[in-house]
Amino acid sequence: MFFTTHIKDSNDKLLEKFYNSLLVPNFGIIPNELDDLETFQEALQSKFQYTLHIILIVDEFENVAAGLSCEYYPKSKCSLLTYIAVGEGYKGKGLAKTLISELNSHLKQYHPENLALFAESNSDNVDETKDIMNPKLRRKILNSIGFNYLGMNYVQPPLSEGKDKCRDLLLGVYNTDPSIKSIKSEIVLDWLKEFYEVLIGENYLEDEDLKETLKLYSKTEHFLF
Repeated sequence: MFFTTHIKDSNDKLLEKFYNSLLVPNFGIIPNELDDLETFQEALQSKFQYTLHIILIVDEFENVAAGLSCEYYPKSKCSLLTYIAVGEGYKGKGLAKTLISELNSHLKQYHPENLALFAESNSDNVDETKDIMNPKLRRKILNSIGFNYLGMNYVQPPLSEGKDKCRDLLLGVYNTDPSIKSIKSEIVLDWLKEFYEVLIGENYLEDEDLKETLKLYSKTEHFLF
């Protein structure tokens, strides 16, 4: 039997379980891809410019079967699915789809103005022998739950002091309407600027990668899936 729970307390013991049992094994392999546990705790204490949502699926013994974290960025009115993972003994039960469904309901309730839900995933430049999952397979799984990846150059800013940028990621957007094949570039670029501002600080517009991205797509109206 499974239960869905939302983590709001930075001292909740399930947060540490989620981090150590799911996030570290799935995202801690590649340097710079995983936030520190302290960052999650501080975000839940509203110390950052975004709102953190953590949704877990646990069993009757309080084992964390699956979980996700999502950050809502108020200026751009967009969200980023930062992490989603399912435990080894719980795969194939549709838990990832359940989490995304719960997240969408949660965003509609608390952020009805939300314009887009983004998600990053490793590109094929990542050596699959150094990752827990083949990048193409990971994107296939994410695509099966609604994420479509954009044809754009994307560089993730450093997640915290002492970490480097990630240049081997693709940016995707959630969409389950087959008639929609693109997203307005303004939505994407406004979120990207806010993302850089939050992580880099007030001088974010001086970042060379961000400047290059904004210049490259300044005349682009839509990004195709």
